[in-house]
Amino acid sequence: MANPSKVPQDIESYGDNYSESGFWNVLSKCGGGIVDKALTLYYVMKSPDTPLTAKALIVGALGYLILPTDLIPDVVPILGWTDDAGALAAALKMVGQYETPSVRIQVQSKMKELGLR
Repeated sequence: MANPSKVPQDIESYGDNYSESGFWNVLSKCGGGIVDKALTLYYVMKSPDTPLTAKALIVGALGYLILPTDLIPDVVPILGWTDDAGALAAALKMVGQYETPSVRIQVQSKMKELGLR
């Protein structure tokens, strides 16, 4: 079990990762399928019509994506991003009803901007 006195320091060390810039930094390292799912969740979360419960679920999934230490480390070739892709796909399935045509347009535009479409 982790030493309780170290937990706050450990959490603080990940602070730079849990930011909008941390999100964009991770996306620059991902493949197109993960980027598409992550952007869809991101823009659904930004929508004022998305309920708070759905936004909380999305924050969890995107947080897992940018988590530097996860179930399968992202530096492991091929397998490293599979757990992240699974978390994003599961979240997208749960909140997919809030994906609007406007969200799809934003995702497609950003994918183009990133050179992924």
